[in-house]
Amino acid sequence: MFKLKQEYSSEEKAKYAAEIKEKLVMLPAKIPVIKKYEVGLDVLQTDRSYDIVLIAEFEDIKALDKYTVHPDHQEAVVLIRKHRNEIAVLDYKF
Repeated sequence: MFKLKQEYSSEEKAKYAAEIKEKLVMLPAKIPVIKKYEVGLDVLQTDRSYDIVLIAEFEDIKALDKYTVHPDHQEAVVLIRKHRNEIAVLDYKF
């Protein structure tokens, strides 16, 4: 989950969140190790809300590792880092 920079206006947050989502939703077509992939944008916009959520599923840790270093994923990471203030991550096994 990502919180965008606090200094952004509501309009800027909406613009950058949409830009990030657009970049992320293209990744499954480019990175075959992605099993399931979902990107969502916050609808409540409360103080405790995160702006963007990413839920991804991989066959195993090796697939996750391939995704992590994939050039298209790294391009998305650069964009996210440019606009995010906070990040929360949870990687787990089923």
